[in-house]
Amino acid sequence: MQNKMENIAAIKDQNLLDGTACLELIAEKYRGKHWIPGSLFYDEEIFGLIEPIFERKVDSYDHYEINHISTEQAKQLIKKLQSVSTELSSAKEFANTPQQIGFKFACSRDYFETNFVTAKNKTINMINELIEWLKKVLSNYDCITVAGI
Repeated sequence: MQNKMENIAAIKDQNLLDGTACLELIAEKYRGKHWIPGSLFYDEEIFGLIEPIFERKVDSYDHYEINHISTEQAKQLIKKLQSVSTELSSAKEFANTPQQIGFKFACSRDYFETNFVTAKNKTINMINELIEWLKKVLSNYDCITVAGI
């Protein structure tokens, strides 16, 4: 069985989702529907790597709820994500991992530590891809949604 942490990335094709333990980033205000084309999907364990940033930058963020994120909050998220990406890029070993990187499960932390260079690089790519997605979305919408588990 493959470790989910081997696939640190957003899932763009709904057909590649493994179950429903995922979070969905929707490019507009939630309108009562999930599985929207153009959304980014994250396995719960993978999103856990960046979820602390959302928890700190989005008032009343809840892992299990619908979270509307204003343009201003999204801009703050982008700044923090850029900062974490830069800091993670500079990390030479696991002990230097930015504290904003989260590990929802002990096995996530263990995988990240054991496979540090690979996990670090995949996380940086995932963060940078999310930053680009957020910028694109903000040019067309005034709100994004994180649909929790």
